[in-house]
Amino acid sequence: MHFVSAQARRRVLLAATAIVVSPAAFAVDITVPSGTTLTTQQTISGTNKLTVDAGGAITTSSSPSVVLSSANASLTVDNSGTISSTNGRAIRTSGSSGSFSLTLTNRSGALIEGTDDAIGINRALGGGTILLDNYGTIRSTTDGQALDFNPALGGTVTINNFGVIEANGTSDVVRPGGNATITNYGTIQSMNDGVWTGTEWDRGDGIDFQSAGAGTVYNYGTVEAAKHGITGDTGATAFEITNYADGLILGRNGSGINFDIPDGATPEQIAALSTAHVVNYGVIAGAALDTSDPVHANADGDGVDIDYLANIENHGAILGLGAVGDKDGNPDDPNISDAISIGGGSITNDGLIYSVQRGILVDDSEGGSAYGATSIVNSGVIFSGSGQAITLRGNFADTITNSGVIVGDIDMGAGDGDIDKGSGQDLLRNTGWIFGDVAGSSWLENYGAIDGNVAMEPSYSGYLMNDGDISGNVDLAKGGNLQNLGWIGGSVVSEGYGVQISNGGSIDGDVTLTGALWGHNVLMNFGSIGGNVSTGIGNDLFANFGPIGGHVDLGAGDDVASLTEGDGYSGSSFDGIDGGTGFDALDLWSTASGVSTLRGATNFETLGVRAGQWALGDDQSYSDGVTVYSGAALDVNTRLAAVTMVEGGATLSGGGSVSGLVTTSVGAVIVPGNGSSGALTVNGNAYLDGATMKVGMAANGASNQLAVAGTAAINGGTVVLDLAPGPYVVGTKATIVTAAGGVSGSGFAALDAPSFTFITPTLGMTANSVTISLDRNGVPFASFAQTANQRAVANGLDKAPAGSALYSQIVSSTTSAGLADAYDSLSGEVHADLAGTLLDQATQTELTLLQRLRQVGTPAKGAAAPSQKLGYGEENKPSTAAFDALQNSGPRYAGWAQGFGSWLNRDSDGNASATDSSVGGLMAGADLTNDNYTLGLAGGYSWGSTNTSKWSGSADIETALLALYGGVAFDATKLRGGASMAWSNIDTSRMAMVNGIVETPQASYNATTGNVFGEVAYDAALGGSVIEPYAGLGWVNVDSEDFAETNAPLTGLASSGVSYDTAYSTLGVRLSADFVAKGIKVTPRGMLGWRHAFSDVPPEAAMLFENTGTGFTVAGTPIAQDSLLVEAGADFALNQRFSLGFTYAGSFADNADSNAVKLTGLLNF
Repeated sequence: MHFVSAQARRRVLLAATAIVVSPAAFAVDITVPSGTTLTTQQTISGTNKLTVDAGGAITTSSSPSVVLSSANASLTVDNSGTISSTNGRAIRTSGSSGSFSLTLTNRSGALIEGTDDAIGINRALGGGTILLDNYGTIRSTTDGQALDFNPALGGTVTINNFGVIEANGTSDVVRPGGNATITNYGTIQSMNDGVWTGTEWDRGDGIDFQSAGAGTVYNYGTVEAAKHGITGDTGATAFEITNYADGLILGRNGSGINFDIPDGATPEQIAALSTAHVVNYGVIAGAALDTSDPVHANADGDGVDIDYLANIENHGAILGLGAVGDKDGNPDDPNISDAISIGGGSITNDGLIYSVQRGILVDDSEGGSAYGATSIVNSGVIFSGSGQAITLRGNFADTITNSGVIVGDIDMGAGDGDIDKGSGQDLLRNTGWIFGDVAGSSWLENYGAIDGNVAMEPSYSGYLMNDGDISGNVDLAKGGNLQNLGWIGGSVVSEGYGVQISNGGSIDGDVTLTGALWGHNVLMNFGSIGGNVSTGIGNDLFANFGPIGGHVDLGAGDDVASLTEGDGYSGSSFDGIDGGTGFDALDLWSTASGVSTLRGATNFETLGVRAGQWALGDDQSYSDGVTVYSGAALDVNTRLAAVTMVEGGATLSGGGSVSGLVTTSVGAVIVPGNGSSGALTVNGNAYLDGATMKVGMAANGASNQLAVAGTAAINGGTVVLDLAPGPYVVGTKATIVTAAGGVSGSGFAALDAPSFTFITPTLGMTANSVTISLDRNGVPFASFAQTANQRAVANGLDKAPAGSALYSQIVSSTTSAGLADAYDSLSGEVHADLAGTLLDQATQTELTLLQRLRQVGTPAKGAAAPSQKLGYGEENKPSTAAFDALQNSGPRYAGWAQGFGSWLNRDSDGNASATDSSVGGLMAGADLTNDNYTLGLAGGYSWGSTNTSKWSGSADIETALLALYGGVAFDATKLRGGASMAWSNIDTSRMAMVNGIVETPQASYNATTGNVFGEVAYDAALGGSVIEPYAGLGWVNVDSEDFAETNAPLTGLASSGVSYDTAYSTLGVRLSADFVAKGIKVTPRGMLGWRHAFSDVPPEAAMLFENTGTGFTVAGTPIAQDSLLVEAGADFALNQRFSLGFTYAGSFADNADSNAVKLTGLLNF
């Protein structure tokens, strides 16, 4: 037998008593231990606690199984086992007086279950609190709520769910009562999809605040129900719903979150309602998932549906997954699934707002106006499957700011756009992407992309700023402003007045402003418009800076069109512009670097060329005239049917016609024709007062002309002459103004013409014309010559006929610079220079022959043996008579040959240029020596060239010569002499340049050179040497044939030939000696002399210009008058018959020097 303590016996007794005694009378703490199942109703009251241990149970057929006696009670239920009722509620309160509080913990693995409510609180709290912590399962199996705390008002309800709370009937899962806070980490779910009652569906909600008017939900788990996930009627205190990252709130056949306005609420009561606040990081979804009864299927699957105001922050996903059926049995009002439907407030989204139909709806839940303004800020995605992405209804200042993606239409007003923003002063600011239409906005700023149409709110004061892309059309409705800096892929239309459009981007379609009878529209195009432009019947302003692909029609009204061209602007680029009816004005502006062209302008009454350079591209007419304003220019090469007024500082030009011409102030510029030809025709009268007329004139006298059909009144002003490049013909006259009705007035006051050296342009006026003539002034050509040759050329040209080409070239000079050089190049002085070159060749021949005669000289009787004995073998016998004839020793024959080269340099004398000549050649001869005389014959051939230092003058000379020579010795006295004749073939070339024209005249002709010379010498012995003083005389004559230069039609010369001769004398001394070296007899020799030419006149040539027929005389480079002669050489007798000799000969004067080298071979027979 076991010992039982008194305490244990007392506990057993109390438990047994509790089973059999009425709970109301005997309520105490109750503990149901593990393994114990109580089958009778249990009651706790006061501050009692009910504890059901794990494995313990209270399972009854009572309703409820546990009674919470609630009069002034603060009860505790701690369940780790099972509390259930098979015939009703598991736990419910009884009584309603006083305060009531309850702390209920349903632990992990525990179950509270009833066929009706699992837990029911059917009284107000009276300031008490309910704290429910669920880690297990709370379930209603048949009907009723899992938690029905709806009457629990006047206190605080806190529900923390970490387990499962579910209802298996058609009732709600949780009705939390007043001032309730629900924190869910588990599952709150309705397991039944509902029952069709015959008139409606009976479906339960997950959390239904009923009419409590406020509550807070923190959801980390799942709230899922047959109808709404969370619902209730909005009250004066706000609902606060936060759905965290792992949270799901799902209404399978309703809304994820649904808060209604209480039925029957008055406008005043509605205005007092609170603003719900929903923050979502997880998933909130509404759907229409029940397909069990397709005939009666009816569900409005919204993600969040709050009839009154709400502030929604979405960082997760809010989904509207479908809707079926209609509202209140009206087939014309079908249910629409909205991701979010609210009555106003704010929506901030950086997550996903998605609906298979409409994305966001803001109204009164009945299709009427919302209850307040709405602000939508989207940086995430708003996606509508088949309806509008955003619909805002009501006259409020709504705002949509999008930097994310919106797929679907936006309707901000009464239109049918994809974003509908109501009829208030709505703002849509887009920096993201909108894939759909936008309608009803009164203020739209687009910096992103709108892939659809835009229809502004139908008022008169909207504003659309596009700095992004709009792929469709833009409808400005009845008015407002459009500023486009981006792209509009469609057309722009407006039926209002006061419309202002500024396009700095591109509009691919048309721009149509239908306008009104009053007011005016403004269209400013800085970008491009791909289609047509048309305005209405108001007084419209059209300013165009960019290209337009179609036609411009300004319609009725008094319109003003302004076209601007510039670098990067093309305001006149369109397919015609029509001013329409009314009094219409067209203004042209340009800052372009080139000329802008106006084409296709019709039905304008006035044209104003305001700035820049403009040209007409076709015939045009302006009934009230054309004005070219100061600083602007108009080029008319077509028919302009308008009286044209030109202000001072403005320009009218071209080869077309105008109806009349008036210059309104001093400095107006008229430029008739094009280039230096063509005429500007005035079909009426012309009035030129202080005007500047610019005309071009060709060398042949053709010129621009102002051709006036009526009268031309000219008073003052200036003619500016632009002469085409010359040469010009003196006396040429051009007519620059003609007037069929006569020329009147004082005429032009001045002529501004190019400056010429020898021409003076002169104005003239007759009864019907104004002329310009090119007259010769009194300045002689030679005024600018600097040398005698240049003066000779200039004077020859000055006598030429006025029409000759070379004369025209000179007379057309605009400056004196270069004239002296031109004269110099024309002189042909190379031809005169040749006389000096040929003279030098003749003297070189003379020296060669005299040297040969010295070689064969005979020694004087009694004199020392001379060194020149190389022509024969035996030494002569001496003689005593100084002048007796030498003893005859028999004839001796010799032959010789010489190769030579010479170089002649003559300096300029300040008139003719310096020359350089070079000659090379061969000479050969044979002679007979008998006693004291020698006779010989020689011939030769040479080739050489002469070059002048200026103008590339050159001559190639080939010469053949024949010479006779002889000498006689009278003892020591020698007489020597000879004569030669040379025949030369000469080819010349030079450069001539006049006013940039360069020619190379060439000539070929023959010349002859004759030379006669003689000398007397005396041999004297000086030791072993011989010294020979000598004196000589000579004469040279040069004659050339006539010639005419070729290859120079302008500057070529002709000449009758050059003739030049001079006599000269020579005084000098020679020295020679003999010595034998290694069997060779060597005779070194030298000479020093002075030559004087008797002619002090340089060579001259008479020239004739082939082009003009006038002549002149040109002087060549002077010959040397006094020269120092130097000669050195040596002869080498290799044997008695053959010897070689080498000679250097030089001539040096102040203005010339000559150097020659000779190599001679001698053979004695």
